[in-house]
Amino acid sequence: MKIHQTLFFMFIASSTLSCMMSPKTITGPDGTPHLLISCNEIKDCYSDAQKQCDGTYKIINTSNEVIGTDGRTFSTTNLLIKCD
Repeated sequence: MKIHQTLFFMFIASSTLSCMMSPKTITGPDGTPHLLISCNEIKDCYSDAQKQCDGTYKIINTSNEVIGTDGRTFSTTNLLIKCD
């Protein structure tokens, strides 16, 4: 049972990390292009947003996800932004 849980969390962690490699372009609430950036720490999201937008951007929304069991947790921060 423990090995299955460990493998599951390794899969989740690798999936989360692969999602964090590049921002996703999505249609925002106003119908214009927005970027969805995922990271482990908010400071990394801010840094990536600044790079993606060549400087200035507006934060449209943020969310946090925490997945865990057996004392292990994985946290992801999502930042929806719009470049100025």
